[in-house]
Amino acid sequence: MTRGVRPLKTFRMESTSPALSSESPSPIAGPAAPGAAGTARVWRPSRVPAAWASHALRYGLAAGAVALALLLKLALVPWVEQDTPFLLFFATVLAASLFGGLGPGLFATALSAAASAFFFMRPYQDIRVEDPVQRLRLAMFVAEGSLISVLSAVLLAARARAAAAAEKARRLEREILATSEGTRREVGHELHDGLGQHLAGAAFRARRLARQLVGRDAPEAADAQSLEALLARSVAWTRDLAAGLSPVGLRDDGLAAALQELAGSAERTFGVRCCVHTEAAGTCVGAGDALHLYHVAEQAVSDAATHASAKLIRLSLCAVPDAVVMTIEDDGTGAASRPAGRMNAMEHRARMIGARLDVTPLANRGTAVTCFYPRHAKSGCAP
Repeated sequence: MTRGVRPLKTFRMESTSPALSSESPSPIAGPAAPGAAGTARVWRPSRVPAAWASHALRYGLAAGAVALALLLKLALVPWVEQDTPFLLFFATVLAASLFGGLGPGLFATALSAAASAFFFMRPYQDIRVEDPVQRLRLAMFVAEGSLISVLSAVLLAARARAAAAAEKARRLEREILATSEGTRREVGHELHDGLGQHLAGAAFRARRLARQLVGRDAPEAADAQSLEALLARSVAWTRDLAAGLSPVGLRDDGLAAALQELAGSAERTFGVRCCVHTEAAGTCVGAGDALHLYHVAEQAVSDAATHASAKLIRLSLCAVPDAVVMTIEDDGTGAASRPAGRMNAMEHRARMIGARLDVTPLANRGTAVTCFYPRHAKSGCAP
């Protein structure tokens, strides 16, 4: 009986096992296309190749460092005794472990030990080490290299933890500062829209009452006028407090208007002349960062008036290709007369928003406080 060749058939791949059915995708399978039940799933690459590439790079750098040390040592053989098998290899192990971690450090230790045994220990050109003293020296190198790798790995881990802790502290500090600024803004809004409006209404009614009493020549007219003046001062005081607590959020035109208000408040409070020059660059600063810039300017103006005995203060806000520059200049006695703690507070606020603060003496008299705010994506304007 002759057996014929079984004809080829086309089979449709089906999964009979619940674990491999189309309703239970394979761990390495990607999502199936809609309406493509029973078809083969497409595997999508994960992040594993990236991790492999990182490991390969670190171990490759360790191997390259060992090869470089070996070449240098072979080149130095005519001038250095060959019976110095571990010359340069300790530096290689240290570099590999500091930059790559524990695994590359141990890898560099093993490669260095093998290279030393093969090239620089008797019998030469042989991986075997027959001399007991050289065996002991090789074992000590391996132990010392392993210790160096472990200590370097511990140092790297400590640095990583310190960096993570510092970043967490900065994040918490930003959150705390944002919370406090939010509270200040809420109180400022309440003062401006709540108490300020009530006092303004009371001042309006007092003014109307005073006019009526003056028209009647009533003896209470003078008291009514005094009450009107008192309420007017209370309204101005409340608005100044509200502007100090929430200067930027109360106005739609942003930082430039807040600096104008700051100049007016400084003239009323300290009795100094304060002039402002602003450009449209102020609108390129986000509300949160603008509030920090305002507080920097507020503190610089206050220090110039109270500690440096300034009589003239100039505020400017302008734009350069990659930054918004805010400058506060005064004709006072200089930066040395200002408290160091307040200067540190201004620098801290600048760092919180990625800005740089420079304090420089002027040519004739006074100080210039300059804050460079980088124009980046979150500021809402193109550089």
